[in-house]
Amino acid sequence: MACPKCRAQPAATRFQAAIQNRWNQILDQYYIPSVGQVVLTFNLWSDGKVTNVQVERSTVNTILALKCERAVKEPSPYAPWPEKMHDEIGSDRRFVRFTFYYN
Repeated sequence: MACPKCRAQPAATRFQAAIQNRWNQILDQYYIPSVGQVVLTFNLWSDGKVTNVQVERSTVNTILALKCERAVKEPSPYAPWPEKMHDEIGSDRRFVRFTFYYN
């Protein structure tokens, strides 16, 4: 049973899956063996747009960090937020921190 406070979870799961799928596609095309992580921050807007994508921290080379940025930017715009998600967040914007792991 889903928690009442987690009504936005299905939309968040789809959002995460879209990024994960695009990242896997990029890695399949241009595989570079590496170990490390990239932490991106960005704004996700209620209409599905993404803005201000920035590398907060990276332990891999710039090329691999750019692949992560592409994985967030290329599927955009994402699906607009359901009304319940908008109500729960209480804003038209959500700050997102997303971590990619290379291993």
